[in-house]
Amino acid sequence: MENPEEATSSEEETNRLENQSEVTSSNGKRKRIHLTQEEASNPKGVKSRRYVKMPWSEKEVKAVTKHFRPHISKGHLASKLECEQCKLAEDPVLRNRTVQNIRDFVRNRGLKNKQVS
Repeated sequence: MENPEEATSSEEETNRLENQSEVTSSNGKRKRIHLTQEEASNPKGVKSRRYVKMPWSEKEVKAVTKHFRPHISKGHLASKLECEQCKLAEDPVLRNRTVQNIRDFVRNRGLKNKQVS
């Protein structure tokens, strides 16, 4: 009969081996890498998002476009300072958006307008 400690160590060894993968490097040599639990469960290597994407509400869109209409129409990027001022001016509406969210929105709308034109 097996010792319970030996059974546990063999299970750990099996799990460790299951979480290994062979990768071919750029110079053609193969090497083993250890995968995290998330990487092992996701074989294609697609990373999950750190947060859930939130769609922009109509109020948020109106608040940002009110401040950045010239930027969007000309395709210019908004500065961090401009985004912070917009966020402060439209505080209750844009409370859940970061400065980077606002900058990305302005950039994406500007690119969308360029494609349509």
